[in-house]
Amino acid sequence: MLLIKHKQLKAITNSRRELFIQRLREHLEKFFPDIIKLLTAEEYNSFMDIGTKRATAYGLETEYQIMVYFNIMLTLGVNFEKNKKHKWADKILHDKSDAKMRVETLLRRVESELKNK
Repeated sequence: MLLIKHKQLKAITNSRRELFIQRLREHLEKFFPDIIKLLTAEEYNSFMDIGTKRATAYGLETEYQIMVYFNIMLTLGVNFEKNKKHKWADKILHDKSDAKMRVETLLRRVESELKNK
């Protein structure tokens, strides 16, 4: 029987998180280069930390869900869900449906908002 100690499990989890953060950074730098270039290293690190904490606080768990959240942050504004113009976003994020459904609803609504601009 294989036993994994708590420290080992935490190291595995931290390693997976670091790999995800690296993939997320690469994604943001590819699709939002003009915005990312404006951030200092410290600001970028803080943005990544705040964004992941907020996304998970909304119950978003998968890489896809968290990446969508970041995409929306950089498209509508970092605090988009608190902006009066986007009251609908806060309602969607706090809805009781599962995270996958909320993210897809949020994404459709953002696409609709952008088309109507």
